[in-house]
Amino acid sequence: MGADLLSERLEWPRRQHQHGGPWRLGHGLTVVGPGWWPLVRRAFAAVAELPGAEIRDVRQKAAVLEVRPFHPDAEVSAHLRALAAELTEASRSCCEGCGRAVPRLARAAWRNHCGACAAALDAFAASDSAGRAERRLWESRAGRTWPASDFW
Repeated sequence: MGADLLSERLEWPRRQHQHGGPWRLGHGLTVVGPGWWPLVRRAFAAVAELPGAEIRDVRQKAAVLEVRPFHPDAEVSAHLRALAAELTEASRSCCEGCGRAVPRLARAAWRNHCGACAAALDAFAASDSAGRAERRLWESRAGRTWPASDFW
């Protein structure tokens, strides 16, 4: 399970959204910008070290990272939830596009980007009538393409 869990192949978590079940790293990397990838990798690395642990969701909500770990043992689960809370807090001052430090969010927002990523996002939005500006920003920052999606 460890090797598959840590596979970085980008893939939308369609089956997980429809039927539940564990995510692998490539699912988590696909649903957030590359600036948060180090945070997502930390969560999956911690889970990979604990037999029976899994990640059940990764998402961006109100400009912060949310990771939902699970383990059947309550003590281990509490440890993983504490790590997830630490990662959420770290994401409040990290650009989702590139990972640069940004002012810590004090209130809910749609996204938290550095000036360069915000400007690039605006430029992509002005030239993309299909509404794929954020996806184009992520691809430009990650240096790789995202898989085809029904979501975008």
